[in-house]
Amino acid sequence: MPYLIYAPDTANATTYELHPGCNTLGRAPDNDIVAIQENFSRYHAHIIVEGEKVLLRDRDSYNGIFVNEIRVKQQELKNGDLIHCGETCFQFLMS
Repeated sequence: MPYLIYAPDTANATTYELHPGCNTLGRAPDNDIVAIQENFSRYHAHIIVEGEKVLLRDRDSYNGIFVNEIRVKQQELKNGDLIHCGETCFQFLMS
């Protein structure tokens, strides 16, 4: 099962299980994963789960998405990847 950890290695770490299909990330309350941070766009990214494949896609956010410190528009995620959306950090894990 794939999941994201918001603010890994901090006291605020929160785990989100990713469901099959499209998972949305952003500040707006109708996203699947909501992070209330100024530099996180209202609709920042999609994470698409299709079997064992998990794809991260930028939704034309202002601050972009970085996977392991490299800016990407779309990226297949691998176990342990660090995702930065502005100053918001997540870690992707497969169990």
